[in-house]
Amino acid sequence: MITSCRRIAPLLLIALAFLAPRAEGQTTATLTGSVADQQGAALPGATITLANPVTAFERTLTAGGDATFHLTNIPLHGYVLTVTFPGFRPEVRQVDLRTNVPVRVD
Repeated sequence: MITSCRRIAPLLLIALAFLAPRAEGQTTATLTGSVADQQGAALPGATITLANPVTAFERTLTAGGDATFHLTNIPLHGYVLTVTFPGFRPEVRQVDLRTNVPVRVD
């Protein structure tokens, strides 16, 4: 009986490895949003920077013509989101990206 369990155990581990969900689909986040001033006017061309000083992750992009932005494949962590636009003070927010559920920031 013990000998047959020793033969089955490696096969069971291999089977479980193939059945387990792939971790790579669960390790990144998506962040979307739009940039507007205090009166709600869109600010196309605003610069958006998402950074984590601990991991040295940083991604910068420019808001589109409709003032929206979309970041994908972001490692799960906490971040500092900075939005800059000429003539305005920088807007800085803390953003927690801890799941693969898309997060929206406006």
